Amino acid sequence: SLDPDDLAAWDLLTEADRSVEVFEEVVGRYPTSAKYWKKYAEWEIASGRYDLALQVFHRCVFHVLNVDLWKLYVLFMVTWRPLHEALAAYEAAIELVGQDVRSTTLWTDFIAILKRWHNARARDVKRERVVSGQIAPLVRAEACEALRRLETQAAAESVRETVGTGPQSDKAVEEAVKSMTSEDKSKLLDAKLSALDLPAAEKVGGVDPELIRSAYVRAVCTPL
Repeated sequence: SLDPDDLAAWDLLTEADRSVEVFEEVVGRYPTSAKYWKKYAEWEIASGRYDLALQVFHRCVFHVLNVDLWKLYVLFMVTWRPLHEALAAYEAAIELVGQDVRSTTLWTDFIAILKRWHNARARDVKRERVVSGQIAPLVRAEACEALRRLETQAAAESVRETVGTGPQSDKAVEEAVKSMTSEDKSKLLDAKLSALDLPAAEKVGGVDPELIRSAYVRAVCTPL
């Protein structure tokens, strides 16, 4: 077995024979050595065992107050863990080792990451607003267009009742509808809706269907 006091030999062992058994033995012998804990965590990360790496960190960072170890820990948290966990790790780092003279980069990195996340969120919010601003008018435009088609259809049916059917009637209906104002078409649609003898059960809460229609038109046609 190795001499417990021969640190150079332990260093060589952790480089030449990296394994859980070796690292567990060395951190068992030197539980406050940031160097060995850091090597252990780096080996787990390099092996892609991120959950095990997190366990290694949680076994050491709160009683081994070493800036380099904490820098590796917060880098790991930012890279592999959720945002709220990464922020908590930075807060802990600042509280526990933030007064160390070597902690300058911890502070600057913390500020830089906060700014990056803030700017990313600001871009997301702006993007959401832009998308919303583009989609909402389109929805209203489609609804308004559907309403206009209903009015045109009502106007055409009304004219056809007068001119009848036949080879010449389609052209007559088309010309008559074109000559109508939007207000005229809207009134014809209102008349047709009013002529529908709706049963009481189809009236929403006893509300006059015209009020529902009016509210719908105002909602879908009101510009942003």
